[in-house]
Amino acid sequence: MLLVLVLVLLLVEVCLGVLVVVRDVFVCICVGVLVLVMVDVSVVVAVTVVVVVPVMEKVDADVIDVTVVPSQNDSSEGLANMYRDLAPAADRLRASAFSLLLLSFFFCGTLEGMFGLIAAASVLCCAAPGSLGTAYAARCTRIAAIVCAALALGEILMLGTLSMMVPHVPEAVQKMCDGVPPPPAAHLAAAPQQHHAEPPAHAPMRTYELEFEALTIPATAKEGAHTFVAIAVAGARRLQAVAPSSVALTPDEVKCARAQAFATDVLPYLVVLGMFAEFCLFAVAMTTARRALDLVLLARRSGANAL
Repeated sequence: MLLVLVLVLLLVEVCLGVLVVVRDVFVCICVGVLVLVMVDVSVVVAVTVVVVVPVMEKVDADVIDVTVVPSQNDSSEGLANMYRDLAPAADRLRASAFSLLLLSFFFCGTLEGMFGLIAAASVLCCAAPGSLGTAYAARCTRIAAIVCAALALGEILMLGTLSMMVPHVPEAVQKMCDGVPPPPAAHLAAAPQQHHAEPPAHAPMRTYELEFEALTIPATAKEGAHTFVAIAVAGARRLQAVAPSSVALTPDEVKCARAQAFATDVLPYLVVLGMFAEFCLFAVAMTTARRALDLVLLARRSGANAL
């Protein structure tokens, strides 16, 4: 029994020794693996700091240089392209403004003529050099041209109304010549024909005053013609009262005959010519305003500032 007990004790000690050896080997293996992992991480970090970071900084610098320099080149080239794109529209606007300037000279004493001159001068005289300067000046040109066209349209409507009264104007002139008191003819035959002759006496100026309160709104073209002639004759008589001697010596019969001949032979053509001229001014002004608007919109699409 004692021998068996000793053998069991020896077997237990051997097993314990084997377990201790296995434990030590396992610990050594774990420590070795941990050391290897730490070494690998250190190597990776070192390689990243030494090699990868400078390369990335260099790449970033190259990218910044590439993006900044072309943007400056694109801006200059874009401005040149804008000038080239606006040039045809600016040339068309200048051509229309020149035509408007020529027509406005014939109407320089009227409102539409003055606004036409302003519209044309804004582009032809006051614009900055280049097509972009013309685009900035086109804003004022557009407004002035629209006002000119509106006034010209009003003149066309007025002349159109007068054209309906023209056939009745000679009759109205004859009626006014018969109704208005003529100047006394006592001194006409005996009046000397010298340059320093005194003008004959006329009826008092209040005789030729027109009572506007007595005028009514005409319902027909014939009544409108009589109203129109009445206003014109009243003004002519008042001017006659202060006319020079050469005009004052002309008999009223001659003046009435001239007025009737003018109303019959000249006035219709004069009205048609006036309507045609006003229509030309209206068409050119509207064309100028339209081309000015096209130029402004094109400049805005091209990226022009403050438009």
